[in-house]
Amino acid sequence: MASGTIHFFISRDYLESHGADSYVLSDLSVEKLDCVQDCVVWAIVRKPENRQTLPEYSSATRITYGVPPAGMENRITPARLVAGKYAVGASVGYVNNKNLISGGLVSEQFELTNTAKNSGLELKK
Repeated sequence: MASGTIHFFISRDYLESHGADSYVLSDLSVEKLDCVQDCVVWAIVRKPENRQTLPEYSSATRITYGVPPAGMENRITPARLVAGKYAVGASVGYVNNKNLISGGLVSEQFELTNTAKNSGLELKK
């Protein structure tokens, strides 16, 4: 994996734009773009025992690549990341005052480039 750590999160502004103060996560996946085969490099889903009680996450929650957060488990184990373009997508439910108010898909793209200086990867937005 990259020499640094990659975190995924939903910003407070984004949550507020949906009238939410937190969110629940159903699934999350990371896919390598410009890929022909085995393009999903990591995927997590809610654990079966957590189908009725959903852990809530805030804008302060950081999901680290390869580490499922509480209440989630790997569906596809994390692959080693290499330089390239990726897309992350998640199914979320928006929560306000402990009430589920709506849901939707969240997605973003990012790029990892090689860095000669430390022979690692660098995140490029």
